[in-house]
Amino acid sequence: MNRTWKKIAALAAAAALGVPASAELTTGRIGNIFTTGDEVRFHCTDAGTPAPEFEVRNWRQETVRSGTLSAEIRLHGLPPGYYTIGAGTEWTPFAVVADPAELRRTSEGFYGIDSALSWIGCGAPEAGKNMFAGGADLARLLGVSIVRDRLGWNDTQPGPDGKTDWKQFLACARLLRERGLEVLTVFHDAPSAMRRRNRTLPDDLREVYAYARSLAAGLGPELNALEFWNEQNADWFCHDPVWELAAAHKAAALGIRSVRPQLAVITGGLTEWFPKPVRYFERFLANGTYAYFDAAAFHLYGPLSSYPEFVSGLNAAYAARKLAPKPLWITESGTHCEGYGQVDPVFQRGKAYPFEVNEAFFDRREHSFAQNRLLAEFTVKSAVVMQSLGIARNFPFVLLPYNERGNRKVWGMMTWDYRVTPQFAAYANLCAQLGNLRCLGRLETPPEVAAYLYGDDAGSQTVVYWLRSGTVDEHALWHQYTVEELEAYDRSAATAEFTLTLPGQAKELRQTDLMGAVTRLPGGTELRLAAERFPRYLSGVRGLRPAIPAPAVPRNAAPDAASDTSIVLQLTPDDNRRITDQQSMTLELPAAFRLSVYNFGEREQTGTLSVNEEITVSGLPGTVTVPPGGRVQLEILVTAFHGSAVHGELRFGGSFGGRPIPPLTAFALFPARLAELFRPVPVDPGNGSRWVPESSGTFTRKEDGGFRVDFTGCGDDKWVYPMLPLTGEERANGELAAIAFSVRAEQREGSGYNNAFAVLQDSGGTKSFLPIPNPTAEWRRIYVLPADLPDALRGDALRPERLSIGFNPGSRFLDYQIRDLVLYYRK
Repeated sequence: MNRTWKKIAALAAAAALGVPASAELTTGRIGNIFTTGDEVRFHCTDAGTPAPEFEVRNWRQETVRSGTLSAEIRLHGLPPGYYTIGAGTEWTPFAVVADPAELRRTSEGFYGIDSALSWIGCGAPEAGKNMFAGGADLARLLGVSIVRDRLGWNDTQPGPDGKTDWKQFLACARLLRERGLEVLTVFHDAPSAMRRRNRTLPDDLREVYAYARSLAAGLGPELNALEFWNEQNADWFCHDPVWELAAAHKAAALGIRSVRPQLAVITGGLTEWFPKPVRYFERFLANGTYAYFDAAAFHLYGPLSSYPEFVSGLNAAYAARKLAPKPLWITESGTHCEGYGQVDPVFQRGKAYPFEVNEAFFDRREHSFAQNRLLAEFTVKSAVVMQSLGIARNFPFVLLPYNERGNRKVWGMMTWDYRVTPQFAAYANLCAQLGNLRCLGRLETPPEVAAYLYGDDAGSQTVVYWLRSGTVDEHALWHQYTVEELEAYDRSAATAEFTLTLPGQAKELRQTDLMGAVTRLPGGTELRLAAERFPRYLSGVRGLRPAIPAPAVPRNAAPDAASDTSIVLQLTPDDNRRITDQQSMTLELPAAFRLSVYNFGEREQTGTLSVNEEITVSGLPGTVTVPPGGRVQLEILVTAFHGSAVHGELRFGGSFGGRPIPPLTAFALFPARLAELFRPVPVDPGNGSRWVPESSGTFTRKEDGGFRVDFTGCGDDKWVYPMLPLTGEERANGELAAIAFSVRAEQREGSGYNNAFAVLQDSGGTKSFLPIPNPTAEWRRIYVLPADLPDALRGDALRPERLSIGFNPGSRFLDYQIRDLVLYYRK
């Protein structure tokens, strides 16, 4: 145990016990975590006279040990679980978990953790220290099979010379491998020098290919998988459209496989925080990417009830292209329903500490006990439901402590003084109970109870069961429960009894609680069980059959030998303002593009290019010859669109060496079609006078019809959504089909936006939030088609009575203006 850990443990434990400030209470264990077989022992100096009495409580707040504080406290026979020790009003947590050396694992290795070790581990409470080795130790103690880490491309290759320095990223991968863990590394954030034309991705795919080769050679021996990019469907990680990302992914995959073909290539995790991640994936597949990845990655932060629909939608995306599903990795999972951290930061300004505290630690809030128990409950249930749906791997976010949203949103299975939380103990117990089993499916139970069956090759089975809860199962994606709601839920002792019929069962059974404590149950052919909100494990059963079998985890399909995957196409517009968002662009014709043809093969290639019949393109030559490792750039012009809808595709393909090449498919909206297909209704906002101020800041109208908003004193709560009541003439036109408007906005400090929406409000006051592209300092024409966002529509959204257009800016001052507003109604 290093010096930092000892100081943290002593400081926290002494304060919690109410003993003299000179006392030191240490466990010698990282995070105060013991393994089964260890003696749980606390060392204390200067306990005071008379020494106070102490108690040890389990995760249900039941007293399980007590005694008088002394120089050494030995706690014999504690089963696996989460505990606190205290002598007053404050308590110090510790945990007993299964010994990782004794755990068995299936070859699938479902249980993982997102550690972000190379990034989050850079900062420890003691200034100038890191938590790399400590974080790797925690991952091992957790009992997982695989750990997700992160790597910044711009951190490792900052200059234009192509030289790389793997820094802590290689060191962390080695630390994890030394502890017997598999490693997945996600990489993104290209150096700015490579982004002369594109906004996020390198302009030249050869730079992607070269870096991927270097990464596979430099870190590859320590890795099991590489994930290209992160949350590329969200503008906080990628501003380029899906067809650009798909082309870059192809180049990265080819680079990785050219050096280490055994490394699994994973698609960047798509987030459900941004609309339509499955549609993004559909468009990713439309770009011929199927042969370039071994597993697809997504990030899930919604309720458990949303998982089945998500998986079925993803399978439908494969089926629409007559493709077999590939393994699905959830490279981030979690929830926001527990709300913002309710406990003040562990480290307080003005207090004396035995080391220099990292300044950032004074502002980082913590979870309450009720919030921690909710997260422990959610994390276990989430993993079990995922396995029942055939998901291959799960990486809860995140192992080490991490805060977002002005340090209010708390993540991590450790507190900021690096002590164990209930979530850690519950997930470690889950890994110990089910890590060597396969999910067989769901059992038939009363509707208020969920029960899932697991088994091994020898026929031994385990049942995981719980009482279904609206708090965990049904909450909306963005919903956060209040302090009062959580406290009421945490006090709830609701149970539901159900009968489990056990064919031929006679042996004694083991019931294990959420944290690992075991109760022996008599055998028999029928067992009456009580389900509560916290999952329990019933092991030793045999012969049960699931009512709803779990689908088999998909296997990676063999590559398509008919296509020439070494040829990659790339399409970039002459003006980035054509790009609407990560999934589409807006095209006023004619529109100029650059079509680049890359040859990542080892020999010269000659072939022909083709385009779909929906568009007319000039500038394509009869044949194209590309040298090995080379690129040919073609200036083309899209002159006509022949489709019958507002949306269309620009699909390029071809044949090289007699073999087809994977296609490039760009998606576009053609505004000229709006007036042809729908009835336009111009809206005059009266030089801004009709807009009703709705903002967290001070709202001022300007002479040019725009607005100025001052968010001084608003903290992170910055939003402005002025509302426009529609007149009878403006709304008595049937069903709304589209909204068009021009907008420009300028922030005096920074340029980021957390959200941007057009909001439709019906006669009953129900609001529908339709995401729109972020504004820029230059005028930008924006088109919103509500039918493209069915998941966002609420109530009678297509017959709105009010319209709001606004943003959640990052800075304190915002100036913006809206003009040329047109509503399009179906004829």
